[in-house]
Amino acid sequence: MIEPLLRRFLVYEKRKQVVIIGTILTGLVVVWPATDEYIAARQQTQESQLAVEEAEHAIAKRPQYAQLHQRKTQELDVLAQRLVGDQAARKLQSDVTELGRKTGCTVLRAQLTDPATRTWNQNDHPVAGTSLKNTGGETPFQLETRQLSLSVTGPMSGLYAFLEGLHRVEKVIHPRAMSIKGGDSMSGNDQDTGTLDLQLLLFDLTKREIVVES
Repeated sequence: MIEPLLRRFLVYEKRKQVVIIGTILTGLVVVWPATDEYIAARQQTQESQLAVEEAEHAIAKRPQYAQLHQRKTQELDVLAQRLVGDQAARKLQSDVTELGRKTGCTVLRAQLTDPATRTWNQNDHPVAGTSLKNTGGETPFQLETRQLSLSVTGPMSGLYAFLEGLHRVEKVIHPRAMSIKGGDSMSGNDQDTGTLDLQLLLFDLTKREIVVES
């Protein structure tokens, strides 16, 4: 049965074309999956090369990021030292009394209030924050504001020296209100005396407690 079919195939006029087509089809069956694998492998190679280039770029910038981190850490340390928490506020309360003595003045009052707190937002301002628009979202911090009310009396030159001393205090403070009233000459002294009334706002930034609802 097979031999007659084989003889008929050999004498068939288009047997060459049949052999060629059969060879091509056989080749496509073998080569096509390999082509898909080659394309996939090439794409993976390109993606891997891109990932390597991005990693090398990030590594090259690592010293720059380290310097930036160090600079920001130093700035935060300086800011933390300038904030006025409870202990710093009480120390400042004591320091202004000593400053009055050094400048020839008398501190009649140095009254410190309890802190008022509010949430610190992203685009906030310690003084005008409550009146600003678009202050941004909340942060994990809260702003603590204390008020130190001062009443100082002494010669006018001493009061000006007292104000200069306060100006050199490297703390986050803001003069809310100030007034100077002149008076009579001190007994036995030609210098006029005066009274300085001053309200200072003291600021501190602390981590607020986030209550997790159960």
